[in-house]
Amino acid sequence: MDIRRGLQLTLDPQFMVDCVNQGASGSTSFLSSDNPLNPGLTGIRYDKDAGKALLDKAKQESWDGKISFLTLKPAAAIANNAAALWKSSAWTSRSRPSRSAS
Repeated sequence: MDIRRGLQLTLDPQFMVDCVNQGASGSTSFLSSDNPLNPGLTGIRYDKDAGKALLDKAKQESWDGKISFLTLKPAAAIANNAAALWKSSAWTSRSRPSRSAS
């Protein structure tokens, strides 16, 4: 099953950048193009239909269509936005904020 790839394909990088930067411009790449660790890497493209097809296949093979992830409080909004994108493709997710150490 290729669940991770399917989830990655369904994440719109520009949407995620907009969420992180609250509408300000930003890069959709993890490493800037001038970083020596980025020798022309392109990453996974956004292809919601291909991602949905992979996830539908995984469901046919035994995956129940549910994901769960743990987030830190500052990242909860980002995780919730990812969950909203995934929910729009008919699978469910659940985000649980981590407990902060006090």
